[in-house]
Amino acid sequence: MAAASFLSVVVFFVIVHIYSNFVKAWSEPVAVPPASDVGPLINASSNSQYKEGRLCFGNNANPSYVADVGCLNSSLQGLSTSGMGYLNSSSAALGLIVQNGNVGIGTLTPQEKFVLDGGNFLQTGRDPKHISFSNTSFQIPSNIYISNNYAYITSPAGAGNGGLEIRDISSKITSTLISQMNDFSCQMHAPRCVDFFLDVFIAGHYAYVVGSGVNDSGIQIFDISNPAGPLPKGALFDDEASCSGCALKVPIKIQIVGKYAYILSGITGEKGLEIVDISNPSKPVHVSAITDSLCDNGTPGRCLLNNPKSLFVSGKYAYIVNANISGNDDSGLEIIDISNPAIPVHVGKITNTDCDAGTIPLNSCALDNANDIYISGRYAYIAGYGDKGLEILDISNPFAPSHTGSIFDSDTQCASNKCALATPLRIKVYGKYAYITSKEVYDSKNEDGLEIVDISNPIFPIHAGKITNNICDTANLPNGCALENPTGIFISGKYAYVTSYNENGLEIIDISGIDSPSANIGNIAANYISVSDNMDIGNNLYVKTSLNVGGGIMSDSYVQGSDFMALSSIRLTPIKYKNAATCNAAAEGTIYIEDAAPYKLCYCKQGTGWVYFDGSSACAY
Repeated sequence: MAAASFLSVVVFFVIVHIYSNFVKAWSEPVAVPPASDVGPLINASSNSQYKEGRLCFGNNANPSYVADVGCLNSSLQGLSTSGMGYLNSSSAALGLIVQNGNVGIGTLTPQEKFVLDGGNFLQTGRDPKHISFSNTSFQIPSNIYISNNYAYITSPAGAGNGGLEIRDISSKITSTLISQMNDFSCQMHAPRCVDFFLDVFIAGHYAYVVGSGVNDSGIQIFDISNPAGPLPKGALFDDEASCSGCALKVPIKIQIVGKYAYILSGITGEKGLEIVDISNPSKPVHVSAITDSLCDNGTPGRCLLNNPKSLFVSGKYAYIVNANISGNDDSGLEIIDISNPAIPVHVGKITNTDCDAGTIPLNSCALDNANDIYISGRYAYIAGYGDKGLEILDISNPFAPSHTGSIFDSDTQCASNKCALATPLRIKVYGKYAYITSKEVYDSKNEDGLEIVDISNPIFPIHAGKITNNICDTANLPNGCALENPTGIFISGKYAYVTSYNENGLEIIDISGIDSPSANIGNIAANYISVSDNMDIGNNLYVKTSLNVGGGIMSDSYVQGSDFMALSSIRLTPIKYKNAATCNAAAEGTIYIEDAAPYKLCYCKQGTGWVYFDGSSACAY
């Protein structure tokens, strides 16, 4: 009994000794983990290790821990009912890399490299990224148009009074000069050519250029079917006898819609809109013009055309932005009905003063010295040079356009030079974003660049991103960027192409988007689609306004129209109708060939009957 008791005492002291040594070898943290942790926290074995709560990295003094930034938790596996998981919340170059296997969101069994099971994929606009900068062959490039992997750039200065240059942009990472055409080289192929190329529009295999000079102001049409060798096709000059009543003294902007060219002109006596019939590119013809004096019709200020800056044609209306002259309240939007191109008519306007007075709070419009415009849906998006902002107008009622929303460079959301809206110059709208070029008025270059605005809610446009010349130059030494005093902009795919007045260059910018070799999409909504090669449509194509075709049209059935078709040439399979139907409203526009001599081509004209295409006489059937 005594021996057993002694043994118990010995065992007790041995246990106490071992425990005291263990305690002595490990010191408990004096603060809540992770502060004052001692020894390794993560084992190096192959066994799994579990921890309650989050596992965080970095400095625990960082206030971002409040939002779990820099922490991992079970929500990364989709097993947590609360909290958020973040990877690479810092600015490290690499975030999450999945080297092998498939990634699934909303599914435990992804069958492809990336599977989104339900929900939506949302890609938002962020600060765009510089891709490349190329010097243009002419000085001070004025505008740009992208078509079929080529950039067409106009310039009013340089050798030969500036000109048109064509650059290959198929690589997307740079541009290569293919050809150029100036006043001198143009006159090697034509008796007369326009001076000082200011703007260009591409339709089919023609480039329509407007230019002004002491003697040669007007529109020049170039055949660009071979981009390496553009050739002058036709022209119309302001001083031609056939151009009496034209408004082409100083044409500054051009847009092609159907068989008409809509040209904006800006000089005393001819400030206004010129409409030219281009159905025969070899011989463009003046149709009509509406100038400031004609539009006012004895009532000064009735129209806003005394200092026009830009235009956009959509449907049956031409929308023109006008800037102030000597402090007069002439800044705003002019709307002209062009449903009858021979008689354009003023229908509505809105000035900056009227717009400001009707807003809550007051002075919320950005129409002072309006400089450029883009129409998308029921809204007009206007770059306000004087107000340093973007104005959004509701134009669903063309007789009374109204303010919807705006964003200014002075807004709280643009504080600390966050936005690039010091002097908005040009604007394009694609999807839910507006892309605006702007220059710094004080030449500090802090806001020369490209501003991106989220317009998904037109009432409250939001700054989404920007790229400025000074930041871009610093990040891309030694060549830098070409964003100082940006003049022209064109969006194609996921790239923005910007011309720089001061740096005589073309800047290519990645504005983010999807770059994929192929896609299978059930339905797509877009406000602009650019196809560089072919499009195969299995059913119907509906065009609400006009159709411009650079080559020819082949139809397996008849072509019908509501009006007489002016064609420079036509090729038909000779099918003869012995018993043609009565010409009525249902058959309006039907074309057929007589089944007897002289076998002439006829068409159905409502109210007249079957007539020859030349309109000479009735057609037998």
